Amino acid sequence: MNKFLQILLITLLISPLYAFGQSGEVADYNRFKSNPTVEGGIEFLTSHPGGYYYDTVSDSVSRMLSDRLNEFSIESDYNEALKYAKSKQAKRYVEDRISEARKAQKRYMKEYDSRQYASATGSEVTDSSGKSKRIKTGLFAIGGSFLMDYASKQYGIGSMLNLRLGSPNFIVNGVVGLRYMGTSLSDSAGEDQYTYNQLSVPAVLRFNFPGILGSGIYLGAGAAYNNNLSVSYNESLSDTSTEQTHGSINKSTYSVLGQVGIGGKTIDGNIFVQYDLKPVVAGEKKMFRVGFEIAWYFLRF
Repeated sequence: MNKFLQILLITLLISPLYAFGQSGEVADYNRFKSNPTVEGGIEFLTSHPGGYYYDTVSDSVSRMLSDRLNEFSIESDYNEALKYAKSKQAKRYVEDRISEARKAQKRYMKEYDSRQYASATGSEVTDSSGKSKRIKTGLFAIGGSFLMDYASKQYGIGSMLNLRLGSPNFIVNGVVGLRYMGTSLSDSAGEDQYTYNQLSVPAVLRFNFPGILGSGIYLGAGAAYNNNLSVSYNESLSDTSTEQTHGSINKSTYSVLGQVGIGGKTIDGNIFVQYDLKPVVAGEKKMFRVGFEIAWYFLRF
C-alpha cells in the first residue's frame, strides 16, 4: 500500500511538470512556425532535445541552411545543412541544393578564370549592372600603321594594315601586315631620281617584356616580300619623267626586318631597320634603311 501511495504521489508531482514542458514546447514551436529562422530553429532544438517537434524543426533548419548555399559555399556549409536533415525528403532536398551550389561554383570559377585572362589580354564588356556580357580576349587584333623610312638620299612614306596574333602581354606574339610605301631615291651620282611605290607583306615575330615603361618594350625580327610598282625615273638634265622597264628595276624583292618598340593593347610604336636582300634599282647599292612606325589597333577579338 505504501508503495502504491509513493507511485501516485510521484505521478501527481511529475504530471504538472510534464504538462508544463509540453505546453512550453508547443508555445516555442508556434513561435518558430510564425517566424522561421535558422537561429530560432537551433534555439528550439537546444531547448527541446527529443521533443515531439524536434525532427520537424530540424528538417526546417536544414532546408533554410541549404537555401543559403551558393557558388561561394564550402564543404563545411554542405555538412552543416545535411546534419540537421532528419527525414528522407529533407535529405533529398539538401542534396539537390548542394548539387546546384557545386555547379554554380564551377561556373563561377570558369568565368573568373576568363575574366582574369581577359584582364591580361583584352577587355571585358559589361552591362549597366556591371555583369559581364562578352569578353574580348585580345588574342587577335586589327589595326593601322603610319610609317616613314629614310636612307642616304632616299625617303619613303606609307601606311600598313596590321593583324596582330597574340596579346602584347604574352612573351612572344606576332604581326603580319599589308604595307604600301611611296619611295623616292637618288642614284649613286646624286643627279637623277627614281620614284616607285612598294606593296609589301611583312611578318614579324616579337619578343615582349610586359610592364616596362607602363606598357611594354618589345624586340621584333622578321621578313617582308616586296612588289615594286609604278616606277619612274627623273633625269636632272632634261627634267623629264620616264617609265622604267623591268630590266632596270627589280620587280620583286625580299627584305629582313628588325624592330625595337613600346606598346600595349591599342597603341604601338617602333623604330625599325630594313635590309633588302637585293636592291630595288638594279646596280644601286642602297639596300639598308631605317624608319619608324606608329600603329593603332582599333579592333580586338
